Amino acid sequence: MFKKLFLFSSLLSFITYSSASLSSDDKLMLKKDSPTNNDLKPLKKLSPKVHIIVKEPAPAVPASLVAHYLQSDRLIDEEDYLHAYRVLGTSDGRQFLSRNERVYVDAKLIDKEWGIYRSVKVFSRHGHKKNAHALRLIAVAELAENNDKISGLRVTKQQQEILMNDVGLPIPADDVNSKLKTTFYPQPGPADINISILGSIHGGDYLAVNQVTIIDRGSDDGLQQGSRYLLKEEGREVNGHRGEYYYDSNNIEKEGFQLPKIEIGELIVIRPYKQFSLALITRGERPINKNTLVISPRKGIDYE
Repeated sequence: MFKKLFLFSSLLSFITYSSASLSSDDKLMLKKDSPTNNDLKPLKKLSPKVHIIVKEPAPAVPASLVAHYLQSDRLIDEEDYLHAYRVLGTSDGRQFLSRNERVYVDAKLIDKEWGIYRSVKVFSRHGHKKNAHALRLIAVAELAENNDKISGLRVTKQQQEILMNDVGLPIPADDVNSKLKTTFYPQPGPADINISILGSIHGGDYLAVNQVTIIDRGSDDGLQQGSRYLLKEEGREVNGHRGEYYYDSNNIEKEGFQLPKIEIGELIVIRPYKQFSLALITRGERPINKNTLVISPRKGIDYE
């Protein structure tokens, strides 16, 4: 016990002596080197964070299918077609031109950019006097020279031969209406109008998926870009009496039955004009033709 007490006293004396032997400068240095509350950096508490990235939904209609019909092929009414400028030809009579060669038009032109079009088919609307001409883009040109009677266009892009009497139309910088876009989203079209398919813009009578058709209603009827319609076929007619029913291809009698229509596809309006519209076939289980019914999704099952 005495031995342990002696060791403890010796240790305490050593600590006291060491502390006393430090000079005031040494104590100051130790104080400076020791960290204080002000010197300590604040602790930052890390926690998981959710990063929200807003993405636009994928468009229902591929932009590549729409752009062509917004910027090139188009419809014009009969009056505009009759008064449109016409191609006179080239000085040497050639139809295929190299870049920078000139084709002449029968008017003094002012606009810089021009499209040369050809009428491929004329469409008419039931009960409407005006027709619409479907125009296919043949070439793109820019104004090179003009005088009081004719103008020379320098061809910059050519897809087909340029013929006399082809149509020249200006291509302003805002050729695509500001309300028309290559990316849009479908919505049910008006249900209170009757719509008929008139055929392909290039003249065919039958259509498949990703082909464009002309329909006989337009912006004056409430259609807009993105208006969606179902494509249906008439259901079969059943005649006869109970136990003796049969399909009837003639006019249905009073006691007969009209079976519901069959959904076979879908179309979406991609470019509405005043009286007509261009519509893309987005789904088709059977060939689409002029007899195909166009019905708004807002309508229920139609037995009529």
